[in-house]
Amino acid sequence: MANDDFDDRWLNAVIGREHWHFHKRLFERYGIVLAPGEFSRIHKLIVSRRAYLVDKSREGSIYVFKLNRTHDEFFVMAVGDRVISAWPPIPQVVKKWKAEKKEVVLERGYQRHYFI
Repeated sequence: MANDDFDDRWLNAVIGREHWHFHKRLFERYGIVLAPGEFSRIHKLIVSRRAYLVDKSREGSIYVFKLNRTHDEFFVMAVGDRVISAWPPIPQVVKKWKAEKKEVVLERGYQRHYFI
């Protein structure tokens, strides 16, 4: 990695111990490294109930997000207000999201719920 690739916003920034699992899984499953502030935005959207909910079960809720800067989509598992993990793109969740995505775009827009 060249020095020019370093994002200065990471100077003095910290990823809390409780969030390392999420960041590790996000990189393993999607090859994504979040920029400073993007995780906070994800968390705020989930806490405020403005994130786009794809599926809900006893185990938790699965939300979908899309990064503005790369246009990568990824799924996030949360239990209540706690972000647990980057959820793998399992076929049933992806299929459900693709079916809903068309309706969401056509009917009410999704930018404030979906993009970070």
